[in-house]
Amino acid sequence: MFDQQHVLDPALRADDAEELFRLTVAAYSGDEPEEQHFLPADLESILPGRYLAAILSSVDRSKLSGHDVVRLLQADERLVSHANARYYADIAEVAHAYDPDTTARDSFPVESAVEEVQTALGKTRRAAEMETRPRPRPAGSPTRR
Repeated sequence: MFDQQHVLDPALRADDAEELFRLTVAAYSGDEPEEQHFLPADLESILPGRYLAAILSSVDRSKLSGHDVVRLLQADERLVSHANARYYADIAEVAHAYDPDTTARDSFPVESAVEEVQTALGKTRRAAEMETRPRPRPAGSPTRR
């Protein structure tokens, strides 16, 4: 699959769907049943996004060494955290958008924010409230100034 010494070309990190598809197909072709796979040497420096997702989805975990499985887990966690951050940023935008036809935002959450999130995501009211409500800071955590 990936050669252990291979360093990915930064030019290939573009959001070009055809190129990502080509890389994924190339990664799958030529696999032999007992072949050990290697992750890219610069996996830790690849930013979360479609390129990282394409690499992670093309890996056969059963053909990785124990060390590479740990690196894969860390990369998966980076991708999940990135997706979660986008998800909560989207909820915040919904909560502050008061006019459906403009980009205008209010500095405080609008009254219908919970209902908007509830309807958009098909959640119960309680679940939408939990998603929309700001999270309390743990005791002893630093505050922003």
